[in-house]
Amino acid sequence: SRYRPARRISDAGHTATILSHPGMRMLVESHGLPFVPIGPDVDMDEVTDSLRARSRNAWGGLMHVMRFAFEMLERSHGDIMAAGRGADLVVISASGAAGKNEADLLGLPYASVNLMPWGIRYTEPGRPLPKRILYGAIDGIASLVTTRPLNGLRRRQGLPPVGPEGFASPRLDLVPVSPAVYPPNPHWPAQHHVTLTTNDNTHTIHIPPKATGFGSSANGGERLFLALATCYCNDIYREA
Repeated sequence: SRYRPARRISDAGHTATILSHPGMRMLVESHGLPFVPIGPDVDMDEVTDSLRARSRNAWGGLMHVMRFAFEMLERSHGDIMAAGRGADLVVISASGAAGKNEADLLGLPYASVNLMPWGIRYTEPGRPLPKRILYGAIDGIASLVTTRPLNGLRRRQGLPPVGPEGFASPRLDLVPVSPAVYPPNPHWPAQHHVTLTTNDNTHTIHIPPKATGFGSSANGGERLFLALATCYCNDIYREA
């Protein structure tokens, strides 16, 4: 469950409050967690579907949806600031920017949770020139709909532009994805940490890169069988 970290924090005697769209109240409170609504109470699915339908192509639809998302983010600013005062730590999503600017403005430490490790930017020593050009072009296109509008919002709020971390935290970015599914990239910046939890037992599995060339020393088939073996062993554990 995405709410397990908050539940564990609460069980340890702290107060973990979830800030989200008003429509999430019932789901969050069903997990026994405090909830604070942020931003306008609009039907996000209906609005984004309408924006895509009125666009001439997929790229235009994406630009309209992202523009709307940042408009909602800006309109949520006051709610996030009010809820953040007095907090000790802010945990944000690396796939969105809600809470990042507010934590900076309030001087609060913040960590991010990243469910899309394939999107983490990194510098690879010795990357061939064609790849550097291609990856640079991809990063440039991505920044048009992510980093650039975020930095525009930060400028209006009196904050400096973000670094290469983008929406994520520059200090600690948690990647709760099994290394058997997506092995950590050895070239990731130091703030990215992969965690694996099974039956409250948290640990990491290190899968080194290939000795030569690109990719992991364990191929996709081997990682799949490792994941299946883990599921099988967990079933035995539960039946024992």
